[in-house]
Amino acid sequence: MIRIYCQQTLKLCRHLLRHGLLLCFFHTGCATAADIVIKNGDFSAWNMNANRPEAWSVSNQGGQLGRECPDTTVQPCLGLAIQDKNAKGIFLAQQFPSALAAGHRVRFSGWLRTLEVVGAASIWARVDLNARPKLEYSSLAERAPQGNTQWQHFEVTVPVAKNTDSFAIGVNLIGSGTAWFSRLKLEVLDDGIVPDAKIPEIVIPPRPQPEPKLPDAVSVKLTAADIPEIPDVLRADIQRRVQPLRSFFSTDYADLQFLKPLLQDQRFLALGESGHGVAEFTFIKTRMVKFLHEQMGFDVLALEGSLTGCHDANANMERQTAAASMAQCAAGVSQTAEMTALFEYIRHTHTTARPLLVAGFDTHQYGAAAQIIPARFDAMLALIAPDMQSRVATAEAQLDTFYKQRLQNPQSVQEKLAGVWQENGELIRLIKVYTDLRAALEAGRTTLYPHYRGREQEIDVAIQEALARTTYLQQLLLGPMSKEAIALREQVMASNIKFLQKNLYAGKKVVAWGHNAHIAKQAEIYPANTYAPAFADSGAYVVGLYMGRGVAANNGRAIYEIAAPAGDTLEALLANGGYKISFIDLHRADKGPDWPSKPITARVWGLFPATIIPRQSYDALLYVDTVTPPQYR
Repeated sequence: MIRIYCQQTLKLCRHLLRHGLLLCFFHTGCATAADIVIKNGDFSAWNMNANRPEAWSVSNQGGQLGRECPDTTVQPCLGLAIQDKNAKGIFLAQQFPSALAAGHRVRFSGWLRTLEVVGAASIWARVDLNARPKLEYSSLAERAPQGNTQWQHFEVTVPVAKNTDSFAIGVNLIGSGTAWFSRLKLEVLDDGIVPDAKIPEIVIPPRPQPEPKLPDAVSVKLTAADIPEIPDVLRADIQRRVQPLRSFFSTDYADLQFLKPLLQDQRFLALGESGHGVAEFTFIKTRMVKFLHEQMGFDVLALEGSLTGCHDANANMERQTAAASMAQCAAGVSQTAEMTALFEYIRHTHTTARPLLVAGFDTHQYGAAAQIIPARFDAMLALIAPDMQSRVATAEAQLDTFYKQRLQNPQSVQEKLAGVWQENGELIRLIKVYTDLRAALEAGRTTLYPHYRGREQEIDVAIQEALARTTYLQQLLLGPMSKEAIALREQVMASNIKFLQKNLYAGKKVVAWGHNAHIAKQAEIYPANTYAPAFADSGAYVVGLYMGRGVAANNGRAIYEIAAPAGDTLEALLANGGYKISFIDLHRADKGPDWPSKPITARVWGLFPATIIPRQSYDALLYVDTVTPPQYR
């Protein structure tokens, strides 16, 4: 009886809404519900620079967002529009800790209207465990409105078990047309206890082990069951291009000799990775770095690490352990046994006539750099501008506190503190401090040089760090996660790369090592990015690394599964090379389908779809079929 009453009341509300009578409230009686506040749930707060609603995570893969409503009966609302036939869709989401609803169902509801939608407009809810994203999921599916529809009320529910990490809600438009969303509501239902989720164990594949000798090509082939189906013409083209790499560890480099004619005129090579938490990426890149250093004259390794930390680690390589140098140089996500092995090799080369020099190009500070940088600033200012010492020391203390808080709770702390600093003008003041610092260091070079004989590079690095801090604060001013802020970080990385090439290591051949997002020559088409990656104008020969299946780790070191690639992805094409590790040069002029010049979906972190044009982003691709997570230190 209660259920019939609820349904009739909802129908009445919908009828009143269609006639412009919107003050309609009802109690379902089917379950007691407690509201959870959705940040900016009415989309009234709008970031004009990024053209997106505040507080929402947005993946815009080819559409437009707006807050103009189609009529005055429903205000405010969010509009999503797509005209591009190549677009993947527009997706908005917010995430909540499972503790807010642990042991109960949550109901997410809202009002939708559509215009000429071909595809689907939907609301959705999802429950996640770090190791098992999308443990529970509910969307409108076949109920999703299409074509032209008036305002309709929809809801979805998901069970939030106590042993899950988080749940998320969102709206999306897939296909083409326009959809509007309004009056979103999130509730915890008190209609029974949700039992703990049954979570299948994640099975990590066997890790590769060093071989007594270099395997032959036949032994490193994939089985037919591991190769996705793609058109025969594409498979044939991939197999014409592929060069199998036959080992992760061997010091017999017979399988890498093809790189000599390919890279003979290159002085700058960049090796990427689609995710940081992959042991096999470190294995294969370490082997390539050894070959490039020993047989092709590459003497500098530039890591996605601290500029100052790596510079100091390089200066002290023989006086400290490999693990200490790695901790000083590399980001926390790279503090692994696999990376330590790389630094053991680097340390060994420093006992020879041709050391492999290590450098960093990131804008963030790691490890000992947090103490080294402020100490250097203070020592230099004592010689050239003692009146600035106190101002800079105070600014450094503020930044150090901020960095530590950000590590504990990255996004929320970063956004909250940045917001406070924006309101009270602190960001503007800090930017002025570091702008003045850089100017003082530039002007004081000649005074500083006599005090830094044999260590002149420290002055140049300090000036570059002052620029990095200025830009980081400008990022916060723009909004830490905005496209404009991301673009600034890439610009400073690009500046650091040029600094390494032209100042610190002029004339030397450099291998760079970082995430695909930084080393690519062009960013993804979708999600649409307006920035140029750090290496866009570097002149590097760029190799993008992608993975097929297995288990990897995210930046929080939680492991997750990677499903075998679907047939319409870049990874599926690369798997059709037929080998466990494949290198594919994208500039070969073979006759055949020109797939490298066409948009295709690749998986960032092995999970998230992004559309790229391979040849515009990379010169070559390296595919590792099966991966495992690193061994963290």
